[in-house]
Amino acid sequence: MMKSEDVLMTEVMYRIGIQTQSYFTKAFKKEFGVTPTGYMQNLKP
Repeated sequence: MMKSEDVLMTEVMYRIGIQTQSYFTKAFKKEFGVTPTGYMQNLKP
């Protein structure tokens, strides 16, 4: 089962023209220094 964050990440990915989750994760980590999952976990209280 997918988490709602996963669905949102997938939607963002396709909207910006990235077709694979692995590329998105690498690009996100390069830009922000953390994976998308790590970023979302840091937002939670």
